Amino acid sequence: MIPKYFHFFDTSRNRKIPVIVYFSNNQSNKVVIYNPGYGGGPENMKKAEAGERKWPMEQAEYLAKFFVAKGYNFISIQHDLPGDTGGLETLDPNAVQAIVRKPLWIRAEQNLLFVIDELKKKFPALNFDKFIIGGHSNGGDIAKFFANNHEEMIDFVISLDGRRCPIKSNANLKILMFEASDTSTDDGVIPKEGTQENPLRQNLEWIVIKPKTAVHESYCDNHVDAKDDNIEVQKQVCKTIEWIVDNF
Repeated sequence: MIPKYFHFFDTSRNRKIPVIVYFSNNQSNKVVIYNPGYGGGPENMKKAEAGERKWPMEQAEYLAKFFVAKGYNFISIQHDLPGDTGGLETLDPNAVQAIVRKPLWIRAEQNLLFVIDELKKKFPALNFDKFIIGGHSNGGDIAKFFANNHEEMIDFVISLDGRRCPIKSNANLKILMFEASDTSTDDGVIPKEGTQENPLRQNLEWIVIKPKTAVHESYCDNHVDAKDDNIEVQKQVCKTIEWIVDNF
């Protein structure tokens, strides 16, 4: 599995958008778009730029291998870059996160729409009319935010401990949410049921899973503190996704 790197440039925003595509071996047109987590702030981004560590978009190879073997083209997008302002480390941790993080999600939504258009031009056989979108941490929130606004494009949402972005109560979506032992999902992320007179979430289907040994960083390749547990969690993730995608 050899990834191909693309460096798109959105002139309207004067913004670079690095992308990795892991192409399916069987020329399938099915697509998964993955949104990585924030990646630890400016210092880690500088190290990635210098080649001293992997970019967050490069830290989901276990998922790329799984989806490619399933006949999907796996696309990973780097949303956060050196020099960006308003990163997670600058936000008030006591503020309502769904409000203070929204500018990051809007920027990522713009990245996603631009990348989809560019990849449509380069690879018209790929199916971007209906695809799986997922992500880890803030990337899981990006996936939910995009799906809230473009549900007609989404086949399935996979959130790997994305704990901040609420799911629209009137959305028509299928969502698989993984949680962790060292974090908790914010109140309001999963919508309330409403009332008998005004029922909500009728068109939502979701499953929430927390593997026993999962911690927040288990869901990306860079978690090294508990390698054996990490591998086991990632195996559970892939088995669960396989069953859900095939049967749900």
